[in-house]
Amino acid sequence: INDFRDETEGLLDGEVDGQTWVSLWIAYDHLESHAQELDRDTRTRLETQTNTLSNTFNSALLISGILFLGIGFGVYRSEHERYHAELNRKASDTRYRNVVEDQTELICRYDSNLRLTFVNKAYAQVYGLTPQEMLGQSILERIPTTERETALAHVRSLTALNPVASNEHRSIMPDGSLCWIQWTDRAVQDEAGNIIEYQGVGRDITERKQEQQQLEFQSLALEHLLSGFDIVGDDGLFIYANQAYLDMWGYD
Repeated sequence: INDFRDETEGLLDGEVDGQTWVSLWIAYDHLESHAQELDRDTRTRLETQTNTLSNTFNSALLISGILFLGIGFGVYRSEHERYHAELNRKASDTRYRNVVEDQTELICRYDSNLRLTFVNKAYAQVYGLTPQEMLGQSILERIPTTERETALAHVRSLTALNPVASNEHRSIMPDGSLCWIQWTDRAVQDEAGNIIEYQGVGRDITERKQEQQQLEFQSLALEHLLSGFDIVGDDGLFIYANQAYLDMWGYD
């Protein structure tokens, strides 16, 4: 017993500060097992010290429990906020897609390789396909070969400092005819300012172009009123010929 008292004297004098929870518990358990072997005074002293150890251990458990609950609540709150942020993002995406699908303009998105990643219904209907059928196709496929370089240069001109620009070019329709479409393209950037994809919004301006072309023909015809004058399209067919030209070649 005296050896045990000598071993625990420092601890009995109240030196519990700095002890780990495990060492406190071992000391507490050790004291309990030998308490009945000691005299009454020592037992009283031990009971007091044991209560101190027990209270310290319980306090440590309480503090750790509070910390655990606090951390757990913080994790729950973080996950809860992340969950609702994801729900809001999906709802926003759904609203955006609904708005896009209802537009009569041709709307598409394409990657740096000019492959379509999204098209709305209006875009797909113009080319006689479904949106799913168009994904992965190059935007250059439906541009006449003579105009592809110009269209490509237009896209490559979009930068982080100049992300939006407009361009007009013809598109090949399912029946082989050509129509004019005016495109407003935007370079879409990530948070670091890197271009990750492009978005295009187009509208059919064929009627306006035809009216403009007709005015140009009339102007040229007036300039060449007395001389033979004709205009030939890319397909080699006559678009216009004035009367002097018809007379020159014996056409009625």
